[in-house]
Amino acid sequence: MKSAALALVAAIVTATLFAFHTPAFAQNSVEWVQVGGPFRVKASTAGTASNPLCVHGLRCTCPGAGSYCGQHRNGTEVEFWKDGCNRPAITIKCVIRTAGAAPAGPVAGPGCPAPGTVRSDNSAQKSALEFQNLSGRRVDIFWLDYKGGRKHYKTLNPGQNYTQSTFATHPWIAVDPSGRCIGGVFRANPGRNTFQII
Repeated sequence: MKSAALALVAAIVTATLFAFHTPAFAQNSVEWVQVGGPFRVKASTAGTASNPLCVHGLRCTCPGAGSYCGQHRNGTEVEFWKDGCNRPAITIKCVIRTAGAAPAGPVAGPGCPAPGTVRSDNSAQKSALEFQNLSGRRVDIFWLDYKGGRKHYKTLNPGQNYTQSTFATHPWIAVDPSGRCIGGVFRANPGRNTFQII
């Protein structure tokens, strides 16, 4: 009796998966990609083969913070409480591409440069950069390297300061939990600099 019940459950799950991943949808890659961060996950799909949609149904609502549950078009940005309602939400974006298209790269958050467009030039003149987090939010400090990639250096809680040795012309960004770059890109000048994150 028990084995028959298990077989029935397995058959239902298999049928659901095959009904869900139809050949029409196999022509598309559907993902949720964090705006300004590394998180990414395959998205459940809805809609039609010509108009696929990302389904958002996991931790998509928190008390007093609105609801983002439902089906969303390509390019739509929504909130995702990855670590639960007691932690800040991250912003994720529905990314749909057809078979054969290049894999989706990182998504730049609001106020952030597109990946690879802003980079360090040289290391000729030494500099020092003091970060002052006056934003009231936790922020992550990143250096943009010689290829424009992000290198994480420090996490600052509200009210914290941090001084980093660097070089003139090297770009830095401060990113909040939603993926937004606060204050845009800051390039150090020779000598001592202050970057107030407001």
